Amino acid sequence: MREAFIQIRADSAAALNEAFVRATNAMRSGNSSEPVAVFTFSSPAQLFSVISVDFH
Repeated sequence: MREAFIQIRADSAAALNEAFVRATNAMRSGNSSEPVAVFTFSSPAQLFSVISVDFH
């Protein structure tokens, strides 16, 4: 089963750096990083605005 990790963090620079490190490690090793997908939002409002988009 594939997993996704959703996090809400105010320190966007640190979150971006961690994502870069995970991606770099995955590329070098040839293995996917764990968890498979990480979605980072700066606030609960941002998370809810993304998941409540109306595609009509």
